[in-house]
Amino acid sequence: MEIWFDSCDRNAIRAACRFGLISGVTTNPKLMAETHEDPEKILSTLLEIQDGPVAVQVTSEQSEKIVEEALSLHTFSDRILVKIPVTRQGLVAMKQLVEQEVSILATAIFHPNQALLAALVKADYIAPYVGRMQDAGLDAFAGLKSMVAIYRQYGFKTKILAAGLRTAEQIQMCAEIGIGAVTLKNSLFEEWTADSPDTLDSLREFALAWESKEHLPFTLM
Repeated sequence: MEIWFDSCDRNAIRAACRFGLISGVTTNPKLMAETHEDPEKILSTLLEIQDGPVAVQVTSEQSEKIVEEALSLHTFSDRILVKIPVTRQGLVAMKQLVEQEVSILATAIFHPNQALLAALVKADYIAPYVGRMQDAGLDAFAGLKSMVAIYRQYGFKTKILAAGLRTAEQIQMCAEIGIGAVTLKNSLFEEWTADSPDTLDSLREFALAWESKEHLPFTLM
């Protein structure tokens, strides 16, 4: 499973990358606007501080403008994964961009049908919005299981990048059903990688046993 980091926070990204778990960074217009910085500067920094792709969402809604914006991003760096919402206009743009070998993340997905459409136009990734699916009264994990089944049935190469996860348990559930990638906000990444209390209790027990024998720390030659 690929782990993507959903943030424009340089310090948080650098800290997360120390674990060797991060495959790339995802952004959205809201995250980028909150930095109050020039977009080009933000993207340059995100590309510099980690080795993976950076997913950047277009803001245009008409296919011609989406293509224009996507090509501009691709020219800036071929490590940019262009995020395009799965709308009719978005699908038209995706087809054209895939033909020009622009990497695409089909985003704002709520239904398996949208996942199928994105795979048929050969998007590299899709991003189902798990949290928002639940907020909309949908069974998010039933939807994800359906997407996985459809992709396996037809051998689609498109990867599912589950977005908007809210708990560490949901990460495990994604892993269990075979989701190819997840994107995590810093707070959830911290929760997911936190030390287990059971592990810490065991270590304290071992440490007390060792100290009771007046041993020194290991210093093997």
